[in-house]
Amino acid sequence: MSTVTYPPLGFALGETCDLLRDTVTILPKPRSRREPQRLIATIIFLPISGVSLAPLDCWVSRLKLNTEGLVWVTWSTRWRWRKSVAHLRLSVFRMVLTQNPCVNQIRRNGTDEQKRKYLPNLISGDHIGALAMSEPGSGSDVVSMRLRADHHQGHFVLNGNKMWITNGPDADVFVIYAKTSVDAGSRGITAFIVERSFPGFSTTAKLDKLGMRGSNTGELVFENCAVPEENVFGKLTRESPF
Repeated sequence: MSTVTYPPLGFALGETCDLLRDTVTILPKPRSRREPQRLIATIIFLPISGVSLAPLDCWVSRLKLNTEGLVWVTWSTRWRWRKSVAHLRLSVFRMVLTQNPCVNQIRRNGTDEQKRKYLPNLISGDHIGALAMSEPGSGSDVVSMRLRADHHQGHFVLNGNKMWITNGPDADVFVIYAKTSVDAGSRGITAFIVERSFPGFSTTAKLDKLGMRGSNTGELVFENCAVPEENVFGKLTRESPF
């Protein structure tokens, strides 16, 4: 018979995560049924793991409202509260789901300069982010994309469309995938960081969806959109981050 004693195993989330989950579950309830747009508009960040996060502007009207609403943190908690958010309002969780990949792609694969330029505003909520792969004729089939990026005088000139992009009508910063070598298949794809203000970039009106109407989806249009070389994300072609 073994005389070795083992400490009890604890599977609780921990006091911090429990508090966060309870706050997400309880705080927004008085507004969630009467004013769904107001709920979306009052998403805020909390300082978690030493990262100070400022209140997020309204995603719909960009008006700063009071801080009663949904508490949103993604980068340090591994989304242990995500069920509470999704149960409250799936559209809100979809916003979080889309902002996070944009931030994480830049955090994991961006240059130091790109991180300094884009991450502070994305994490604070001053800027909204999106990631765009899908196209009108190829869905999420990355290899079949038709968006072209041709190098010209220190820039990459993008021509084509992206479709069904969550946060597309509202985002300020986009992680975009485009073909830089048409004949190279999956190895001919390069990622770029595109700002809404770049000449030649525009978005169409948001799609009139059956559900998740609080999470805007739309089309991105590139018409001779000039992207600086320093906004190449990762390296050209096969070494682009996915």
